Amino acid sequence: MRGRFDWNNLQSYVAQQGGDCYNAFCSMKGSTDERQISFFPLQRNLMGMAVSPDSTAALRLQNVSSGKGPEAPDAPLWLSVPVSVLRSSQDLPEGTRMFARGLGNAQTLTLTLAPDRNRFAARMTVTCRNEPDAADVALELTRVTQLLRDMIARENQKPSPSDLSGVLTSGSFRPNGKRVDGYWPIERSFIQNMLGK
Repeated sequence: MRGRFDWNNLQSYVAQQGGDCYNAFCSMKGSTDERQISFFPLQRNLMGMAVSPDSTAALRLQNVSSGKGPEAPDAPLWLSVPVSVLRSSQDLPEGTRMFARGLGNAQTLTLTLAPDRNRFAARMTVTCRNEPDAADVALELTRVTQLLRDMIARENQKPSPSDLSGVLTSGSFRPNGKRVDGYWPIERSFIQNMLGK
């Protein structure tokens, strides 16, 4: 559906009706048990919505291609991130919200973590509708990374490889056709801090 949506009011209404919202995805009972309503924002003025016995049916609207699904990345740890999560970034860690907003033109997003020589590397693959969108995403992510570096420098601080500041400020991005490739080197000290060791 296309229109003007007050997403906060819609989420409040779902809660009042006994439904649930997780990030931007909401579901609630309709007029009968077979009519489970689910919806999420595709864009600010575009809603993906389904009425089905399945309370998560709207999620299938993101997978419109009838061909075979994407192949799993060649990495021990990977994550496919729904783009609806990026468009509702309130629940993301504070340092990552600017990056999520920079991915507004993304259609798919995959993150991987794998060993890279004597450390680790996080890699990102973003697919966009077209090459200009991919170029815009790469440019925006590069701009946000530099902005974060500048903010830390203004505080007379240095990014630490042991915390998120060091990871986020080390990112590099390049467009590759309709795709954007991102790369962040990750030191072992960051992984150890994350695991509490």
